[in-house]
Amino acid sequence: MSSTEALSLPKIPRNLVVVGGGYIGVELGQMFARFGTKVTILEGGEQILPGFESELVSPVVRQLKEDEITLIT
Repeated sequence: MSSTEALSLPKIPRNLVVVGGGYIGVELGQMFARFGTKVTILEGGEQILPGFESELVSPVVRQLKEDEITLIT
């Protein structure tokens, strides 16, 4: 399902796997996590938010972990 379709779900899922740790995937993951969904973000690269410097990514990773989002890179 695309990000647009994810925003159109008729009800909030219990679990969600987001394929891709770019900014859209991270935003969707955070949104659903704050609605109570158990979220896992899968990223094929070494870090989420590929293309961004690791110093900028670190605070985002910290927040995602605080939101109990599982990150797999």
